[in-house]
Amino acid sequence: MLTASALQLFMLMRPFLVLAPAPAAVAQPAGAATVLDEDADPQSAGAPASSKPSWNGLTEVKREYTDKGQPPEKTQSTVKIDWYYRRYGLSLLRLQVPFPDQNQEDAELFHFFHPRPGDMKARVGFQSFPVAAVRVGTFVELTFPTASPEDLGQGKYQVNVGARGSTGLSRSRKIRLDVQISETASVAGDPETNEINKSNGEVTVRKSWSDDTYVQASLKPVVNWEKAGLTGATAEVKANVNITRRWNAWVMYGHLAWGLSAPGMYENKVGFGFRRAIGRGGIPIAGEE
Repeated sequence: MLTASALQLFMLMRPFLVLAPAPAAVAQPAGAATVLDEDADPQSAGAPASSKPSWNGLTEVKREYTDKGQPPEKTQSTVKIDWYYRRYGLSLLRLQVPFPDQNQEDAELFHFFHPRPGDMKARVGFQSFPVAAVRVGTFVELTFPTASPEDLGQGKYQVNVGARGSTGLSRSRKIRLDVQISETASVAGDPETNEINKSNGEVTVRKSWSDDTYVQASLKPVVNWEKAGLTGATAEVKANVNITRRWNAWVMYGHLAWGLSAPGMYENKVGFGFRRAIGRGGIPIAGEE
């Protein structure tokens, strides 16, 4: 049944995965990574600068089964489109549209999904800069209350501002440490829904065997300032593998570390996804979401 669910998701989202034709291969400098990663910054990856706009990017579809999730964590499917735009100090333009299951109580692992529109997100990432031996990138993300029915979203316009640092833990950079911090606050929306003011963190250690095959472990704490600093955290492991030059697949598992009542917490989560490169050439490695 899980295989059937994955196939149904793939066929439903297939139009998003073919937004651009697969052009001929483009030569890259020796040692340039081409991982289909989530927040790639070409400047931090050592990609050559160009005076022309670059429309490299990726599309991703994923499915996540969440047990006892606190908003915004739900059992859902998600479509994400990234453009790696390398001008005017930018590195990333992202559109992310979730499709949570309408009946969350019946959204179990071996049930087919029942997608409905969720709260849409748009992100702008800025080119990274060096701080000692660490590359630091920043981003701004907006969340729009587009869920239908409304109870599948949080009912608020939200602003998320964050920074992510990345550094190698080995001379070959096959082991890497990423640290991300961000602040999310609601700025408008339905007055009947809860206000949002929280800080999120993420610490990730990744082990790579090649440019496109790796495993990673992450700890993701959160502090809810609307509830006197209530804290929680989840721990996740993820494995990523290359299928072809332009296709990537991953699986993940997450479990509650502490604080189930904090926002964004869940007891258990299982997810899988597929990514496809679009535009010219491969996608440099740089960091997670």
